[in-house]
Amino acid sequence: MNSKIYIVIPTVRNLKLLSAWKNEFKDAVGIIVEDHKDKQIETPKKLFNKIYHYSWTDINKDLGNKSWIIPRKSSAIRSYGFYKAYQQGAEIIITIDDDCIPYEKNFVKKHERNLNQQVPNRWFPTNPLHDYWY
Repeated sequence: MNSKIYIVIPTVRNLKLLSAWKNEFKDAVGIIVEDHKDKQIETPKKLFNKIYHYSWTDINKDLGNKSWIIPRKSSAIRSYGFYKAYQQGAEIIITIDDDCIPYEKNFVKKHERNLNQQVPNRWFPTNPLHDYWY
């Protein structure tokens, strides 16, 4: 993979299900955003090329009086992971929930390929579709 790919995972529970991903994330950087005041969850050691683990304490320390902008007690806490990936120069950011398991192989490579596809650079009228449905 040529891109700096980051995988952001918000969590409130153990991350044992992530072992189902095996080598899918081996070239990616993992960002675990734990939705607890302090870190309580063990992070997978060999799943990612590099891994960062954050909790409310880290968010508060990093953002100070602006930390209110990051939601708590919600999967939207992943927005802090997006912010950290952006700060570190991520080119592609993928997010999954902590209870996701792979549907097929090459999940990350397929995402990268799809994001790098060239698309036609012209306008396609949708009026014929409108007439079809109505």
